[in-house]
Amino acid sequence: MEYKSLCEEVEALLHRELKTRRDFEYLSDQIREKVHESLSANTLMRIWGYRPSVSPRFSSLDILARFVGYEDYNDFLVKHESQEVGNPGAENCDRNAAPTVTRKGRKWVWGVLALFVLLAAGVVYFCTLPHRETAKPVYLTTPDGISNNRQYFIHTRDRKRGSLGFASHQLATTYEKASCYQCDSASVFAFIQFEGSYYLYCVPQHRFINVLLAETDDPLRKAYADKNWCEFDIHQEEGYLVLDCWKDRSKGLVMTLNVNMYSGLILTDWGTMNGVLDDGNLFCFEDAGPFDPTEALAMLKKSKAKWE
Repeated sequence: MEYKSLCEEVEALLHRELKTRRDFEYLSDQIREKVHESLSANTLMRIWGYRPSVSPRFSSLDILARFVGYEDYNDFLVKHESQEVGNPGAENCDRNAAPTVTRKGRKWVWGVLALFVLLAAGVVYFCTLPHRETAKPVYLTTPDGISNNRQYFIHTRDRKRGSLGFASHQLATTYEKASCYQCDSASVFAFIQFEGSYYLYCVPQHRFINVLLAETDDPLRKAYADKNWCEFDIHQEEGYLVLDCWKDRSKGLVMTLNVNMYSGLILTDWGTMNGVLDDGNLFCFEDAGPFDPTEALAMLKKSKAKWE
């Protein structure tokens, strides 16, 4: 496929081979964060040939090209062709001319540079290969390990009801049976601890998630009707994490985040007041790497100052 070299440039930029769905979910998040455009993990897997597909859309290839630094896919083709082929017109004019020292010298220099690049790529590959073979995902099932400096994928128990993501300014799930707020791929989140409470922060959106599971940049305004209440509580049940939002502390009413089969994501007292937990409201956090909480904490402090 003519866009194979574009895929290779993407992998080189990420310093990783893309083979698993988690790899393509990671790429989807990186694209959204860098170029502010969306390509789902499913679309990316089709482009890489891991799922049956017709030729990819040029708009998808344009996004990938912009991700690695080109203006669009046509710009990538032009520059890639000039690197591979050189100047065809000049070569045809000189086809019958005797080789010159200058042309030989140029070929020698380019050959040395190409060899150096290949050797460097080989060293990087073999140095990272043991890590790829032995690295295993780190899952958190207790609140003790949650840190402001890490970001996470959030999965339901045994992933039976998918993972949390984002769609149409709403918290969403990858669960295939959800009738609303369903997303193509999981997103990365941070649980920001601030003055004794947790606040769910969607990293690609740079926004907090409020009590109605929608995005907001005013997290500490205690106004349920205006969609600004963002405070969560986290506790452990049955070896997994339960995410509670305290809707009314005076009445002791606890609303629990639940991946519902038909409603996507809901906040409900199912599982807390009734003492029943299921696959939809039990979660584990998969560590997705370092996170800088500066922006999120600044947003919380600004919101606090506004409403004090």
